[in-house]
Amino acid sequence: MGKILNYLLIWRSLPCLIVYRLLSLETRSLIQADMKRYGSKAGLLALHEILLHNGIFRRQFFVRVLGESKFKYRLCRWCYKPLFGLEISSIANRIGGGLQIIHGYSTIIYCYSMGENCTVYQNVTLGRGKSVNGINAPIIGNNVTIYAGAIIIGGVHIGDNAKIAAGAVVVKDVPPNSTAVGQQARIITKAGEKNDE
Repeated sequence: MGKILNYLLIWRSLPCLIVYRLLSLETRSLIQADMKRYGSKAGLLALHEILLHNGIFRRQFFVRVLGESKFKYRLCRWCYKPLFGLEISSIANRIGGGLQIIHGYSTIIYCYSMGENCTVYQNVTLGRGKSVNGINAPIIGNNVTIYAGAIIIGGVHIGDNAKIAAGAVVVKDVPPNSTAVGQQARIITKAGEKNDE
């Protein structure tokens, strides 16, 4: 019964499917890599099913399309509303294929670049901060996993295969194949006292 319903609702995805066929090979390959990370097969019917049932993937799809053409993006939004609570910067051409966002609510992904096959959990913030060598947003390597509630700000580099623990606050570079844990905050003054440092 579910398959029949999917076929009947294909009209909802029709603008997205047409736009997908009109995208460049590079953008389509990024979308296919994203689909694979979500356990979906390649093909137009598989794309329709994941667009219909997965709002997080749909948001990624819209951002990938927006990175290529605002007109094509508007066509895609004709039948599907974007998922709110998940913000991905419009520099989608700097985000490698295979991005998987798990429970992506209250998540902000604004980075200078992100490698392939990265995983981001809920309530994560990747954003602007202190500039390093003229770059004020994180540079994320390949195969990086960022767990729930982590914050990465500024022009820091996160190396390949790194893991950022839940609740970690990262303001310094993280080397490849390592795990970052903990928070960087510390009290420098108390109310009514002068800082002696």
